[in-house]
Amino acid sequence: MTKGGVYRIKGDKNPLTGVKTFYNVVEWYADTPVAKRKEELVIWELYVKGDNGYRSTGIKKRGINHFTFGPNAHKFSYKIEGYLHQPEGKEPMAIFVQPQRNEKVKPVEKDILGVSLTYHDGSKITKALSYMDRLKALAKCQGLEGLKIVFTLWEDDEAKEGHNTKNQYITKSPEIEVDSKGYARWNFTLFNTYITLANKREDEKKKHEYYVTPKYVGKHTASGNVNVNNPSGEKASTSTKPSTETQQPPLKKTPTKKLAPKANSQKSSTNPSSENNQADVKGYVKSVRITDKNGDAFTSNPKFGDTVRITINAKDVKGLAYNLRIWERDYIGKPDILYNEIHTFKNDLQYVLCTPDYKLRESKAYEDKKASFAWGLWHDPNFSKSGCKKDKTLAMEGYQRYIDLTTDNDSTTNYYGIQGLSYFSDLV
Repeated sequence: MTKGGVYRIKGDKNPLTGVKTFYNVVEWYADTPVAKRKEELVIWELYVKGDNGYRSTGIKKRGINHFTFGPNAHKFSYKIEGYLHQPEGKEPMAIFVQPQRNEKVKPVEKDILGVSLTYHDGSKITKALSYMDRLKALAKCQGLEGLKIVFTLWEDDEAKEGHNTKNQYITKSPEIEVDSKGYARWNFTLFNTYITLANKREDEKKKHEYYVTPKYVGKHTASGNVNVNNPSGEKASTSTKPSTETQQPPLKKTPTKKLAPKANSQKSSTNPSSENNQADVKGYVKSVRITDKNGDAFTSNPKFGDTVRITINAKDVKGLAYNLRIWERDYIGKPDILYNEIHTFKNDLQYVLCTPDYKLRESKAYEDKKASFAWGLWHDPNFSKSGCKKDKTLAMEGYQRYIDLTTDNDSTTNYYGIQGLSYFSDLV
């Protein structure tokens, strides 16, 4: 059997931290086709040495043959490998690297320099928004490359400008990694469920004012405010904002419309023979297929948090935007939405890799205290419950919702064998 691909690479084995260092292919396997002998096809992967040998750092770049090691990289040993198909894990197609501390480079102070809000495609917001609009928060960071920050969405109901922790908390992002250029991005939707939260302290004014703050180690920077039309505020009072909480009028609950699958939209499911499958009545989409991430049919039901592959076969749609939604149907109540993103057709045949998962605010669990507690427990990294990814932030969201739904005289105990709140001290 012939063997093709990268045979030998070359580059600095002792690069300085903070300096961009290049690596190149200098020899190919003899049986590598000429058409494949291209640097832009080579995958460059970075590994770090641990107790059990080298493991991937997750940094894997096709056609980008340089690495810049961070200020603390001199404390670790690395391996860099270039390959076309699969890594071999040895020399000469890999290089073992020991970065050296660069004494000339001054440490950059970690900071968030600014944050902006735009539409999800990056265009400027020039008018009042509507609920269900898609937005993007963009934070410019310094010295945080490769680290993670969290965005928080607030509704501004305090008199003074700028961020105030007394403003109404709405939701927050998962941890988002800052890219190599110092930017972190969060795409989110202004869900209808936020209306009730925004109305809590504002007498249902005609417009809600939203802004975001990115946070790293307790440091906040606030974006500018954007106005959102309040569907329930057409008869809002024109009086000035009350100065204390006791002066507020009684809260008025505003019904919110929950997302539901459209009756005439294209539908496909993990069950090819499902009665819920439906063709596109407009004729643009020929077929939609849901498989595992490798494109193979499911042999068992996928778990929440598993990556799936959506294959869309359409006609004359290149350049058009479409809304891809994935629902979970359990035949109890209404379907729960697991994925809701805007994409653009790059070709008539479109492949999308995504990871469907519940969003607590959009699920039936949000209105049920025991289900909210279960949400926290199953996501809690301190417990061995299986079926979803472990995430401290998501766990706290579930526990907080359970507290919000629980009255002072509630006597329920021993949910899922948990006896007391001392179990959760590590989360706080």
